[in-house]
Amino acid sequence: MEESAKRISDHLRPNGERLDLVELDPILGGARLRTTRTDIRNHRYFQINIDSVGQVDLQRIQTDPQSGHRAGTHFDLSREALGRLAEDLLDACQAADEP
Repeated sequence: MEESAKRISDHLRPNGERLDLVELDPILGGARLRTTRTDIRNHRYFQINIDSVGQVDLQRIQTDPQSGHRAGTHFDLSREALGRLAEDLLDACQAADEP
């Protein structure tokens, strides 16, 4: 799982943001990636959760700078940008599956 998560973080750049592996659970087979701290803008970042069967969940998170509270937020994408993101995610997942 760690190698797969690292490959995804190497290949996927949602909205141009680089990703870091922030959590890994080898026993449960899951991982969490987040936008690299230096790429976070306006207290918003992407978070990607990968579960033990390889399902991937992409979220946009907004943090409150005073309280630290985190909440999901929407992000606008054009059809073109959504298509690119879907293709990039598929490519990253396929790269993660390669030996």
